[in-house]
Amino acid sequence: DELIGTGIDVLLPDAAGDVHAALRADSPRTDSPRADSPRAPDRRPMSPGRDLRGRRRDGTDVPLEIGLSAIRHDGTTSVLATVVDVAERQAEQRQLESMLREKTVLLDEVHHRVKNNLQVITSLLSLQARGASPEAREALAACRNRVHAMALTHQLLHENSNIAQLHVGEYLERLARMLADGQRSNATGVMLRVEGADAPLHLELPRAIPCGLLVNELVTNAYRHAFPDGRAGTITVGLDVVGDTARIRIEDDGIGLPPDLDTDAATSLGFQLVPLLVDQLGGTLERLAAPGTRFEIRFPVVAERRR
Repeated sequence: DELIGTGIDVLLPDAAGDVHAALRADSPRTDSPRADSPRAPDRRPMSPGRDLRGRRRDGTDVPLEIGLSAIRHDGTTSVLATVVDVAERQAEQRQLESMLREKTVLLDEVHHRVKNNLQVITSLLSLQARGASPEAREALAACRNRVHAMALTHQLLHENSNIAQLHVGEYLERLARMLADGQRSNATGVMLRVEGADAPLHLELPRAIPCGLLVNELVTNAYRHAFPDGRAGTITVGLDVVGDTARIRIEDDGIGLPPDLDTDAATSLGFQLVPLLVDQLGGTLERLAAPGTRFEIRFPVVAERRR
């Protein structure tokens, strides 16, 4: 009731009085006889994107949100202004943003520390392999590559601005370089390449790790068995996305697997891990008839909720 009959200036901060007076002078006339005039007011937020301020009864400033609505009657137009005090909303927003920044920093630090700890484990495995038998060295190297694949996920999440999801193409390129470097002395004539690294596929950490381990197992298996006696060849890791399904293929032009080999019944640790990792992705694995060996893993782009 106190505001009835008073001018609008009573609601304005002192610093805004002159500016607002100039804006009012340039605004459409509410008593214009032509309601369809191009300068007639219409429903809209007032000064979107700008920080609007008002004045409380005690003289303090308050942030406002103002909506303007045109009311047309008998050929004339009036303006209804809806004024909302958003001080509490802005305070809650600032608090949420502060909490989000703190959690982002904390999660980034977690990824960094996990990556460092995993690198320590790989170093210990390398040291242990120095005095081991050839069979033990091979087993330790396989374990080291698996730990490297997991460490790489945390490293990329730490390096990139998105700490919740991993760009799979970038990850596969880095993983392929790591695997190729590890096999450089044993498979000098074998080339490892990645296709489709620019595919628009991102995975959260719980699925990025089994994805990386899958590629690690199948690529490592190709290095070990597809090119005996120094044979040269190519291993290809391909990635593509069609609709809501992603596909990763690992193929080589080596000697191929025995036609009667049942990978589900294989006793090696790698082949025992593969179906478990595919299940964690929520996907399927298929071995295709082709020159050499070819595996295809298909899985949904968005993880399905499991009960």
